[in-house]
Amino acid sequence: MAANRGFTLLELMIVVALIATLTAIAVPSYSNYRERSDRSQAKSDLSAAAAAMERFKMQGFTYSGATAGTAATSTIPSRSPITGTIKYNIQFVIPGPTLTATNTLPTSYEIIATSTREMDGKAAKQEVLKINERGQRCYLKGTGTAITNCTFTGTYESW
Repeated sequence: MAANRGFTLLELMIVVALIATLTAIAVPSYSNYRERSDRSQAKSDLSAAAAAMERFKMQGFTYSGATAGTAATSTIPSRSPITGTIKYNIQFVIPGPTLTATNTLPTSYEIIATSTREMDGKAAKQEVLKINERGQRCYLKGTGTAITNCTFTGTYESW
């Protein structure tokens, strides 16, 4: 009589438990990897936007008139990455002209990238990346008020 060949139920359950354990470890690691990758892309896009703003100022001696958007005529992009699924919204702030005797034009700006990511169907903590005309950088991960708390003074992380 031939011996039965195959796997017992216990052996199959052990394999299923091993696969579940490996999956429980791999999925969060991959999610963290994607977050870091998206953040690196946003940092690169912010640095490129800051360089574009400096080129814009060199041509007109002011930041006034710079635009953000997806059009070819825009000074900086309004999203990161430029193509594909939006991970960060990019906006910039230029103060209005100072009305003085010399009527000076804007000489400063802030470019702000705010995360749009959701994790596991739940809203993730908001990430904010900022850069200004002096090259100062700010990174903050927090709740909905993070964008107002990320300043260039204080103990906030620089990227």
